[in-house]
Amino acid sequence: MKHFCAMVCLALFSALPAFAGEADEAARKRDYEAIQKEMEALRPGQDAGKEEIMTFVEAAKEKFGGFAQKYKKTAEGFEAGTMVASMLSQLQHPEAVKYAEIAIEAAPPAGVDVKKVAMCWLLVSQGKLQAQDTEGAKAALEKVKPLDQEMYDKIAPQFEEIAKRVKAQAETADRLKPGKEPFPIKGKDIDGKDFDLGDWKGKVVLIDFWATWCGPCVGEMPEVLKTYTEYHDKGFEIIGISLDQNEGQLRNGIEQLGIKWRTLSDYKGWKSDIPVQWGVTGIPATYLLDKKGVIRHSGLRGAAVREAVKKLLAE
Repeated sequence: MKHFCAMVCLALFSALPAFAGEADEAARKRDYEAIQKEMEALRPGQDAGKEEIMTFVEAAKEKFGGFAQKYKKTAEGFEAGTMVASMLSQLQHPEAVKYAEIAIEAAPPAGVDVKKVAMCWLLVSQGKLQAQDTEGAKAALEKVKPLDQEMYDKIAPQFEEIAKRVKAQAETADRLKPGKEPFPIKGKDIDGKDFDLGDWKGKVVLIDFWATWCGPCVGEMPEVLKTYTEYHDKGFEIIGISLDQNEGQLRNGIEQLGIKWRTLSDYKGWKSDIPVQWGVTGIPATYLLDKKGVIRHSGLRGAAVREAVKKLLAE
């Protein structure tokens, strides 16, 4: 009898971890079902406004995101994290990558759709590309390969092209930071005269990317003209880089605006050689160089241009 009781007690104690695990799993599933019901009740209708949608998103981040962080390495935790990541990705929300990483961390070694795991890694890769972290993006993309070869084969060539552009943009942006000497500008102006930015060393120079069809550019011209008139004789120069594609329109605009400085344009618009090299994606875009030919300011507008020119001329 004593031997039998001992065997029964041993069997009971041996079963306790299994019972505890089953209880934990049942509690987790109940928690997840409760959150699903709660969020379904909060789901905005098709005619919902932005404020109502964002309120729902914040609730989803708190409820589903919190669940995914609490229940790591579980199917429910992964599903919750994936749900938030997918929602934020569709809204182009900056935290989509964060929740894709939470979903990946919550995914168990088995028992979930590996294609969804691959999609989360793809979201992480895209996010890192947007942050100009090409190496991190490549490492994340490699995680997709063993999970979904078809997706990887489809995305990899596109990724390489985008990664090259992102790297080039980052290098361009770094080259055009204050304290750096910019790309050289050489060519002929719209009157056929040779131009070389290097010839203006010893002068304060404003490089102005603009176009006659750009309202903000035209709106800035009176202030720029005022600065040029006041300081040109003291060593201030401007070179206008036009994104106009119509020569007649450009010349007419220059005359109407009273522009007195030289202008360069190859009439290719956004595909013009100099704007492309300088990574110009919006105008007006300005760079102010000191007497040594070093960038000191970028993006100055209005009276700030005149004040900066005055200080640089005094150096």
